Amino acid sequence: MSTKTKQYAQQCIASAGFAVMTSEFAWQLRPDLWASAQDCAMSFKRSIQPDGTQRLIAKLADGRQVPVVTRSTNELERRLEWVIGVKVVELVNDTQPAVASTQPLPTEFKRLAEEKLAKLKELAAQDLQPHDCTLNKDILAARRELELKAA
Repeated sequence: MSTKTKQYAQQCIASAGFAVMTSEFAWQLRPDLWASAQDCAMSFKRSIQPDGTQRLIAKLADGRQVPVVTRSTNELERRLEWVIGVKVVELVNDTQPAVASTQPLPTEFKRLAEEKLAKLKELAAQDLQPHDCTLNKDILAARRELELKAA
């Protein structure tokens, strides 16, 4: 877990008793913790659950569903609305366990390698242009890489 995400969660829980665990709300509520919205989004790649909290999903009136970690569910719908400014329609227990790792699965590695190989083959199959250009260099590089893979 990102140190900033952990800090965000701990400080929100300490002050409000809950933390909305999405980068969108984290960036709105604590822009001082991250350099940009993208930096904030990158730190929320995996879910967390601080000790002593329970994990819920808040279904919002605008159709979004956001994960929330909280110490108490007492008046939580109303407290959430006060902080995020969107009415909470329902709170349900999050049955998804916290993600242990952000590493891609082996099947994802395989899929990405297959996609890259397909793109290389497509590029290498193109005809060279009659003039010197970047495309020619890319085509030749793709052909060399395929030759190396075949060897």
